[in-house]
Amino acid sequence: APPLPLSPPPRKPSMGSCHTVHQFVPAVLLVGVNVLHTVASTGCADYTESECLSHATSCRWFSYRPTCELCESWLNVTTVTGCREWTPLEYCQRMFQEAQREWGKDPAQDEFKKALRHFQVSQGNGEPGNPHRKSWKCSVWCDESVPFNCEGQPRASDEMKGVNYGGRFVPERYLGLPGTFNLFDGVEHPENILGRPVGSVSLCDVGQQVPEAAERVSTFLDLNIKEEHFERMAGLGFNVVRVPLGYWNLIDLPGNSTPNGLTPDRWFALQSIMPAEGYLKWIDRVFAYAERAGMRVLLDFHGAPGAQTGNAFTGCDQGKGNYHFDTPWNKKLAVRSVDKMAQLCQAHSKSCYGIELLNEPAFGNDESLRQFLKEYYHEAIQAARQHLHPDVPLVVMDWTKWLPWWKNQNVFNYRDHGRVVFSTHLYDGFGVEHQSVVRQAFQADLSAVEDFYCNSKHEVIVSEYSLSGHGNGNPGVDPFDYHSLANWLVPQISQRSLGSAVWNYDAAIFSRIWGPVAHDNLGVRPVNWAKIFDVPPLPLKPLGTNRTKEDKRDYHLRGSDGFLEQLQDAVGGGQGQPGSSRRGTSALALVAFFSLVASLALHLRQRSGSSKCREVQAEIGDCGDSCSSATELSSLSSSMSSKAEEEKTSSEVSYSPLLLGA
Repeated sequence: APPLPLSPPPRKPSMGSCHTVHQFVPAVLLVGVNVLHTVASTGCADYTESECLSHATSCRWFSYRPTCELCESWLNVTTVTGCREWTPLEYCQRMFQEAQREWGKDPAQDEFKKALRHFQVSQGNGEPGNPHRKSWKCSVWCDESVPFNCEGQPRASDEMKGVNYGGRFVPERYLGLPGTFNLFDGVEHPENILGRPVGSVSLCDVGQQVPEAAERVSTFLDLNIKEEHFERMAGLGFNVVRVPLGYWNLIDLPGNSTPNGLTPDRWFALQSIMPAEGYLKWIDRVFAYAERAGMRVLLDFHGAPGAQTGNAFTGCDQGKGNYHFDTPWNKKLAVRSVDKMAQLCQAHSKSCYGIELLNEPAFGNDESLRQFLKEYYHEAIQAARQHLHPDVPLVVMDWTKWLPWWKNQNVFNYRDHGRVVFSTHLYDGFGVEHQSVVRQAFQADLSAVEDFYCNSKHEVIVSEYSLSGHGNGNPGVDPFDYHSLANWLVPQISQRSLGSAVWNYDAAIFSRIWGPVAHDNLGVRPVNWAKIFDVPPLPLKPLGTNRTKEDKRDYHLRGSDGFLEQLQDAVGGGQGQPGSSRRGTSALALVAFFSLVASLALHLRQRSGSSKCREVQAEIGDCGDSCSSATELSSLSSSMSSKAEEEKTSSEVSYSPLLLGA
């Protein structure tokens, strides 16, 4: 091949350079007034498209997708295309500004938004033979909070508009899904393990203490995997559903063996609830429902052998700060689990998006754990590629703190590993109730994601983010604008990645803030997901349309006194651990419940007094004096909120892994 033309050395990538807005001075000839200055060509401008995309971070290819008469009436499109050093953000912002100058109408109109999407940006990965490029299309974003301005933004071309379907195969009690009360009824958890507090009851405790554990789990899964859920997700614009699984859902261990770790009897009970093949019918059901809804499934390895972090979502809470995944035996079991996930993905290739190889490994400060993870990810990818095409995404998860470390390691390449996509989780702004301050709290993590995406050869997704932590979400009571936050956050992530997945699809009414898709009516107004994703909404069935008598009965049971007595650990696990704030503290669950009771009581009192209270006893349990003393309940909720904040502020987490031999 002929040598590339000589050009000035590329700029050294800086933090966030992909979307930093510099002075934008391309040679643009507008139809009408020439408002942009012209400058001499840079080295990038001399490249062909293939040459341009071979420069991973210094040059990008800007293109126009015909035909758009409106676009061509605004400007000479040939002058704003080709290989340039511009950033996607500055490009889309200036295209918006100049188009709006000519348009002169409301930029939120569909005609204008569709026109701007004809302008696109591509960036190569700098890796020979790797066909996957990072690409954006310009879009119009309008803030739905003060000052209500509109601007141009880049957005991932093939955006993951994702939602987590958590709490099914790896039950998490704080979510309070249908059947939660029956699943954990009469089950207790150890207070501590090796002096480390255990935050919540886990599925392993059900297996250890309940003779009919398999029946309980089967009933729970039947209640919580419903086709109407997928119809709702798709109708709101979601296109990918992330499904958490545990190793016990995937593989059986030989004989009486268990993972390395503390409380082996609890691990044995977990994997003995039913054989791994017993879970397959529900996994197959998820794929079938997703395919019929036009969605794809991202399988997520949520619960690893021995626990990759100290939390109930591993299947067996080992105590805060205790994790034992990092042993050769546990790694071997995990690789076997990933191999099975790959087989499932291949069997459902039409609807399988890919596999996330681990969820939320311990945050830590010790690089030795990352070295272990590097070995594990390499072996897991090799196992998965025995079944999956190189272009099926295999997702490597870690916290934003560790993304620079992974960027410098340069571990994976397309030839040996196929398409490797990184992921991270964003849980920021907890305890903050002001919109602008919450947005600011996300900036550091967003910058870390941006730096990794724009200055490494790898793609990245945010496979969990949350809208919670700013109130209880109860309509008419919580003054926070969750729609405005989601409307800002989702596009911010999309600028810097392939897309995102909100945690979670659903949760109980007292934890509605953790289920902003099923409970989209949060705070001051509903979260309009279709508008956020900029897609036309599909007709939706009312929630519960297909609910059986057993479903409805279980919602009744979730409000019974027995369940309320156990709320003290409903949101336990992982307290204070970065990214695991969604598990919160026990006080937060009570805050949510008492806030709900207070709002219901006040509303009913305004309507017709205590007689109405009796009508909702099935939903919130015995009302007691709630109808006659809404003020007292509101006061109690406030005091509980203060207590929860004190607990959150004073909580400390130490990370000291206990390494066990194989």
